[in-house]
Amino acid sequence: MRTRLPSGVLAFAVPVLTACTPGSATVAAQPSTEPAAASGPSVHRPWTQMTRGERIDFMITTVLPKMKAELAAFDGKRFARVDCATCHGDSAARGEFSLPNPRLPALSEADDFARHRKLTPEMTTFMLERMEPDMAALLGLQPFDRTTRLGFGCFDCHKQARAPEAAPPRPPAP
Repeated sequence: MRTRLPSGVLAFAVPVLTACTPGSATVAAQPSTEPAAASGPSVHRPWTQMTRGERIDFMITTVLPKMKAELAAFDGKRFARVDCATCHGDSAARGEFSLPNPRLPALSEADDFARHRKLTPEMTTFMLERMEPDMAALLGLQPFDRTTRLGFGCFDCHKQARAPEAAPPRPPAP
């Protein structure tokens, strides 16, 4: 699903997107043009109930700092710079935050990610045990369940590698 920025929110989007472009030193929260939740910005509503403006604000003020810290703690050199494009790709600079990102490694779920556990064991463990559950929790979503094939998981950000042994396709995200 491609998400395009409506022209009516360009005044809001330009500062936000500028803050999320590669090379930006800091990411500053910009006020949303859409109404905030009645309970205030410190109360987290599930991702599926947020407006586009609330999602952008939430990504900038909550998700990005948390994931930036986790990635830097995991590998500070590799993740010295973490911004919107890290997960969403180059299209983030255009206001397109669609996922999965084709620039992230395509993953094969076969044999519990055996290929990835062999090639990049630390990264695979980190992603499965830290990033996936933490992102699900931040977004107010259930973590991916391999039995039901529902919930937030690897293939919300990564493309699925096509191989004969690949797991069955997931239903589309809400």
